[in-house]
Amino acid sequence: MRTIWLMVPVLVLAGCTESSQRPPVSPQTASVTHPDLDWTAFPVDSKPRPIVLLDPLPKPGMSVTLASAPTPPATMAVTLPDGPAELRTISADEAVTAMGAYRSGPAVQATLTSAQFETDRGDVTLPVWRFDTSPVIEWPALTPTAFWKLGKIPQFSWETPPARLDGLKLTVSLLHSPEPCPGSGPPVFRGEAKESATSVTVYATAGNTRPCAPGRSEMRPFEVTLRSPLGARVLITGAGSPIAVGP
Repeated sequence: MRTIWLMVPVLVLAGCTESSQRPPVSPQTASVTHPDLDWTAFPVDSKPRPIVLLDPLPKPGMSVTLASAPTPPATMAVTLPDGPAELRTISADEAVTAMGAYRSGPAVQATLTSAQFETDRGDVTLPVWRFDTSPVIEWPALTPTAFWKLGKIPQFSWETPPARLDGLKLTVSLLHSPEPCPGSGPPVFRGEAKESATSVTVYATAGNTRPCAPGRSEMRPFEVTLRSPLGARVLITGAGSPIAVGP
């Protein structure tokens, strides 16, 4: 498992007031701020299914001047969550371009190797270009078409543990605000799912609260029953970020 630095998933928000509404953590579509959260075009019928990486990748703007690198084979065999596949590779120079790096600084060598990545369907081992920078930079040695919006999916400040799937029943950790409104009992939350042809959005909602602003938010498991099998659809949070699905 690659290391991801994320904040602890406990948020402290505004205190309760009678003048504002306690909004549920509800589905949010793609916006101008995060256009890459639009999952409506996700090709659920593609074979192989596009790889949805959850690990952060090097951000654009790093400096990489390539000294030398081996020539990769045209394709490489990889084992994906939906089965084995033969995928096209990219050269080290193409990887530098794909990561949006500046070609400046001391020349470094690149090595074709492999690394483990977290995806929305479990861990996979992929070929990578490893650049001898400080710190070392790695970038997948596969064509970007093998992925869904490679390097563009925003990283959020909380980490959602992998969901567990048993037939149509999902057990998934969701953000919710357990603090009661003034004069009300503790809110009773339930898990909800909004299904489409390409994605399933899960969120927690409370049905017994008076209007007030959310207080401290935290994460806990909820059970959600789907109307149809998840299949190749992407499981996402109400904020639009993908959630890993385990066995």
